[in-house]
Amino acid sequence: MKLNWVLLVVSFSCFATTFENEHFKIEIDTDSCSDTDLVCTSIPYHSVNKRDGSSLVIDNGRTYNVGPYRNFRGYTFTHGHYTYLLRMDLDSTEADAWRLNVFKGNSLLILDEPITINDD
Repeated sequence: MKLNWVLLVVSFSCFATTFENEHFKIEIDTDSCSDTDLVCTSIPYHSVNKRDGSSLVIDNGRTYNVGPYRNFRGYTFTHGHYTYLLRMDLDSTEADAWRLNVFKGNSLLILDEPITINDD
């Protein structure tokens, strides 16, 4: 059983995109998404709060698409009453600039916190 868990972690890390800022480190795995998919579901999310070390895993993420042509803008993840939205920062000239929004129900808890893709 332990060997299976280790293999899962290695597999997740190999294909993950990492987003990071001073408060959070977030990994998402879009390996199951095809380049031709307009919408992709079942995207895993793993975050670590850098302040207290707490972590969160969500298995049911999906792409965040807008408009009649379903233009890709980022990813959304739901866990209980919370929704985590990672979206591209379209106002930035930096290709790796994203924004993190966190909602509890309809209440906005975190608004447009800058977060970048970490290529390390």
